[in-house]
Amino acid sequence: MTVTTTALLASTLIGGCAVTDRGSQTSSGAGGSAVSSAEAPPEPHTGGAINYALIAETDGWNPALSRWGGSGLDVANAIFDRLAVFDESGQVRPYLARAIEHNADFTVWTIFLRPGVTFHDGTAVDAGAVKANLDAFKASPLTSGTLTPVGSVVATDTTTVTVTMTSPWSTYPVQLASQTGTIAAPSMLESPDGARHPVGSGPFVFQAWSPDVKLSVAKNAKYWRPGFPRLESIQFRVIPDSKSREAALRSGDVDAMENVDPLTSDSLRSAESTEKFQVLSAPTNETDETMVMLNTAQAPFDDIVARRALAHATDPDALVEVLSPSVQVATSPYRKGSRWSADAAPQGFDLAAARREVDEYKATHGGAFSFQLNGIPDLEVQQMEQLLQQQWAAAGIEVTIVNTEQAGLINQALVGSYQATMWRQFSSPNPDGEYVWWHGSNAKGVGQLALNMARNKDPELDAALDRARRTDQVADQKAAWATVQQRLNDDLPYIWLYHTTAEIITTNEVHEMTRSTLPDGAPALGQVGFVHDWGPVWIEN
Repeated sequence: MTVTTTALLASTLIGGCAVTDRGSQTSSGAGGSAVSSAEAPPEPHTGGAINYALIAETDGWNPALSRWGGSGLDVANAIFDRLAVFDESGQVRPYLARAIEHNADFTVWTIFLRPGVTFHDGTAVDAGAVKANLDAFKASPLTSGTLTPVGSVVATDTTTVTVTMTSPWSTYPVQLASQTGTIAAPSMLESPDGARHPVGSGPFVFQAWSPDVKLSVAKNAKYWRPGFPRLESIQFRVIPDSKSREAALRSGDVDAMENVDPLTSDSLRSAESTEKFQVLSAPTNETDETMVMLNTAQAPFDDIVARRALAHATDPDALVEVLSPSVQVATSPYRKGSRWSADAAPQGFDLAAARREVDEYKATHGGAFSFQLNGIPDLEVQQMEQLLQQQWAAAGIEVTIVNTEQAGLINQALVGSYQATMWRQFSSPNPDGEYVWWHGSNAKGVGQLALNMARNKDPELDAALDRARRTDQVADQKAAWATVQQRLNDDLPYIWLYHTTAEIITTNEVHEMTRSTLPDGAPALGQVGFVHDWGPVWIEN
């Protein structure tokens, strides 16, 4: 579907009710109703291989330089470990680190590493290696904007790293549970070709990569977590079109697939299909939001009147009626029921208001209101684009649709070479994970690399984001993030459409795709994007 950016450029959900599948994972049953199988869950075993279908290709595997979407994270989570992960309640917990501590005002963070962990090249995951990665993130034009408060990184001994901030940052560990906490071997970071030959400490070792076709990994027999991984190998196959992915799953060419298309979910959730397939999702996770992202740094959407006109001309309910009844219309970046959701008043569908604003815009801009809408060549996206085009035409707005592959679409957004684009983003388990996308300090001019890709600059929004970083009191953070949600609805860098559930659809022989645990065995968040942890996954032979 539309572009996702779930951890750094990920990230990283469409319709479906949660049920227990054979005692081991979360899935949607026939018709989406909750059912529970009385069948005893099969005992996990090791061995076997999985063919896994990705939505999109990724431009490389260097965590400091490569643009990872949800598909990129799926691959990266097999090869690399992160310093921290989210537990099942959405709290950050140490992972590759054994502990993460802070001083009283959140300006000094200390990362204590697990002894004895090695990269796939045999070198130690020590303080020097972690410092090399954190320095690379800070220096990278892609990731530096996420780490503005970081002043220095020091390896104080072989297993301890101290990070000193220039301003308080109470939520810094959220970054360590994302792409900017992913640790690569220094040999990979130093290699000119490292992005094509990833070396991590994760459960699988990189084997080969044919871009736009497939990437293969094999079991890391020396993985630091006993008993994992269970699989012998994974082959990731790039199949951008949702109908083609579904056909590959039904024919047995792949064992599992990523999915964000509600029509595909509905098809594979049917009574006939549940005899063979599982639609897996994590219903308590944060969702991505499918939206139209607007470039506020160039015409026509550098004018708030144009943004308001488009918002008032957009009828998400009509879109959802065509797509799937299981999809929830979005009025903010947080779905109803999310712990972060606030009562942010939206600028809802109002065709009469839209027509007045279109007339106002045309009166001051030469009598015209037209723009180009970008997307990807996917049938669902194209259908949505055409429906939006019709809605906007009714208000007097002329739209040209241009579709390109996802990697190109991401690059256009990063450098601001677009007017409006179909987009999917904002599924971080903690709102601070979205800071980099929304803060005005990351809104560069057109032609410059910017992680605030809408390029919106709103001092009130910035102040609220910064206020949340100065406290660890959740009530105060939620109040600040409520202000953020309202400012997004007032300033309109995004036209919200609906909440999107990241799903994994598998054959019934695949198990524990959404099961994730902390090193002590406690449950971790099963999905951030798609597959969060490949270690527990196994397949019946």
